[in-house]
Amino acid sequence: MAPTTVRLYPLWYEHALPMLVDVACFAVLAPLMVVFGSWWIAVTILVVLAVHVAQLAWLVAVRFDDDAITVIRPWRRRRVPWDRVAGLVYSQEPTSQQGRDPYRLRLVLTDHEPPAGRYLPDAELAPYVKGPVIMTLYGITRGPGDSRADRCQEQVYALLERHGVTRPEPYALRFHSVKYTVEEETLAIAADLLRASQGIRAVTVNHPGPHDAGQTELIDRTLPELAIAHGADPPDRRSDRYSVFFFASEDAEQAAAGFLAAARAVVPGRWHVTPTALPEPLGFSASRTRRRDAAG
Repeated sequence: MAPTTVRLYPLWYEHALPMLVDVACFAVLAPLMVVFGSWWIAVTILVVLAVHVAQLAWLVAVRFDDDAITVIRPWRRRRVPWDRVAGLVYSQEPTSQQGRDPYRLRLVLTDHEPPAGRYLPDAELAPYVKGPVIMTLYGITRGPGDSRADRCQEQVYALLERHGVTRPEPYALRFHSVKYTVEEETLAIAADLLRASQGIRAVTVNHPGPHDAGQTELIDRTLPELAIAHGADPPDRRSDRYSVFFFASEDAEQAAAGFLAAARAVVPGRWHVTPTALPEPLGFSASRTRRRDAAG
């Protein structure tokens, strides 16, 4: 894919650094009024305004290429290779200005990502929300997209999607990993809460394809019957590569452990059975390729 640059519309606080450059430019040009006369002040003002507009027009952008995403801001930029992107998160930091506080769409990097599938209160997740800011915006729900700013934002989301980085849920401090779908993460976090509050246990049988007739029989009949025999309900979540079973009885932990051992005894060795509701990821590269191909 050819490199693509999306020029963003800066919010009010993003004018701060360009204004420092404006002041410096004014400080250099204004003294020349002694040489050229009072009309020079008008020239100085026009030049300063032009400098400010140029900074915001050309230096507030995001560039996408096959190797990395580059966040461009006035007089600084940061290039992040795709294999260092662990996911996305929205942050919202209160300001002293009247009106809505802006959101920031941030990258979360692989060397500083929260544990997957765990429920983390805001205070525990906040230390992980320190990555580069892709863009700032006042709304994070999908809107009609009629304005130019909305269209720019949707273009950023679309280009992220092409590289396997899908948008998070429209909530602040809700991390979304590139390794999982939003639905997979939501189920795992809900299971983590239920484990802590109600003692419910989950077991996931990962059964990556392709499947022959015998393996299909295992997925469709043998495993559900085996789970029910150990006290589980039919799987609440199933896909072509995993099935999740929940155990909610008084001895849920023992029941889940019994099913886990029994399942391991009947499934192929490459089918991993884990005591969690979070399936095995496809892998960073495979997941990205699958999503990029799906996006065309």
